[in-house]
Amino acid sequence: MKLTFSPYEKTTLLKGSVDPKSVGEERKLTTRVYTESAADEIGFYTYLSDKGTGLEKGDKAKFFKIEPKFSGSEEAGVAWTVQTFLGTGSYINYLQPATSETGSLLMKVPDKPYLTYIGYNRTNYKLKLNLYLLFDVRYNPFEEAQVQNEEGNWDRLKNWCNFAYVPFILTLRDPDGKAIYHWGNKGVKSSNSFAHTSSNCKWVAGEGSWGDAWLCWYQGNRKNETGLGGWQMNKQIIGYYRGDKLPLLFDKMDQAEYIDMPDKPGYLELQIGVGVPCYDYGDKNNPELRLDIYERVRWVLYKDPTISIVDKFSNSLDTNDIEHSAWINRSAKEELKIDTILGTLKDPSPAAQGQLFLTSDKSVKNSFYRAGVTDLLERLLIGTAYSNYSTRHNTLSGTTTLLPSFGTYTDTNEPGKYILLGETQHLSEDESEIVTAQFDADNFEGVEFDETV
Repeated sequence: MKLTFSPYEKTTLLKGSVDPKSVGEERKLTTRVYTESAADEIGFYTYLSDKGTGLEKGDKAKFFKIEPKFSGSEEAGVAWTVQTFLGTGSYINYLQPATSETGSLLMKVPDKPYLTYIGYNRTNYKLKLNLYLLFDVRYNPFEEAQVQNEEGNWDRLKNWCNFAYVPFILTLRDPDGKAIYHWGNKGVKSSNSFAHTSSNCKWVAGEGSWGDAWLCWYQGNRKNETGLGGWQMNKQIIGYYRGDKLPLLFDKMDQAEYIDMPDKPGYLELQIGVGVPCYDYGDKNNPELRLDIYERVRWVLYKDPTISIVDKFSNSLDTNDIEHSAWINRSAKEELKIDTILGTLKDPSPAAQGQLFLTSDKSVKNSFYRAGVTDLLERLLIGTAYSNYSTRHNTLSGTTTLLPSFGTYTDTNEPGKYILLGETQHLSEDESEIVTAQFDADNFEGVEFDETV
C-alpha cells in the first residue's frame, strides 16, 4: 500500500507584484539611451498612474510601468521620484524629490498571509524579506554612466552613498486585526557594526512605527562602492560598519533581511515607508551628501516586496510529497493507493497548508490516537486498511427491508459487523437491494512499514 500526502507547502507567503497591464497610462514619459553613440534613440517609456493592482500606494506616490525599447525590461511597481532630461541642460520632476526623511507610508502589500505556529521547531526556519529598489542619478538608469549619462553624478553616488536604508513595518496581527508583535532591528542600524544580536533583532509587542525596522543596501568594501544604481535587492542589515570584512554568513546567505519566526501564530502585514537615508563611508554626517546628492537623484522606484520561508541557513524548503508505504498482503496482485491533501508531517512546517490545527491555540496537530496507538494520521490509516485488507472478508448481498439509515449491520448466519457498500431502494415495495462487506476493528500489529518519509 502507498499513501501519498501532498502538504501543499507555500514557501512564498507574500508578494506585492504589480501587473504592468493594470497600470494606467495617465502620463507617458520618454527616456533616451544617452550614450555617445546613440543619444537620440528611445531607451524606454515610463507610465505613471494612480491606477494599478497588487500593491496599495501612499497618496504622494504613483504606480509605474516601464515599456522597454533599447533599455531596461518590462516591469511595474511604485514610484516616488521620476525626473526626465529636457535636453537643454535642465530636467523636470514629475513626482516627489528624493529624500532622506522618513515617517510616512510609501506602499503596503494588501495580502495578509497566515503564519503558522510550530512550537520549538520554529528556530529551524527564517522569514526572508526582499525588496527591489532603483535609486539612481543617471538619466537612463539601465545604461552605463557616460558623459551624457551623468558620469560625474554617478561617481558621487558611489563615493557618498555607501550605506542606504529603507524603513518598513512588519506586523503580526490576530484574527481581529490587533497587533501581536512588530519586528524591530533599529539597534543594528544605529550601531557601528553588524550587531545581529537577540536584543537588536527581535519581535516586539504591539504596533510598530517608522524607524523600528530597516532594509539595507551596500556593496563590497563600502569605501567607494554603493549598493544602489539600477535595480538592486536589499542585503542583510548592517550598521555603519567600516571593518574590512563582514562575517562569513553575510556572504553565504542570499541577499535578504532574515527575520526570526515569531512564537505565536498570526497574520503578517508588510508596509514600506518613504525615504532612503544614505551614509558616506568617509563621514557619516557628510553635509554635502544631505544637500547635494538627493537633488541629483532622478529615479526612486520600488517593486516586488516579498516574504518567503527558508530554513535557518537560507536554503529553500523541500516541498516534495510525503509517501508512506506498507505491506498489506504480500500475495496481493494489485497495489492499493491513497492520495491525500490533508494530514500530518513528521515535523510541523510553517509553510504547509495541508496540516491540521487545534482550534484552541492554532497549533499544528501532528499525532493522533486510535485503538491504543498514537502515531501520524497516515500511519493510522494504513493500520485501518491493513486490518480490513490483510485477510479475506465476507461480502453479503441481497434483498432486505428498506434501511432506515446508514450504519453497521450484522447477519444471524454470518457473525461479525458489516458496512454498507451499495444500495438500490425500491420505495414502492419498501425494499432495498444491498451489498455489504465485513470489517474488523483496527489492529496495528503485524503492519510492515517501509517508510520513505
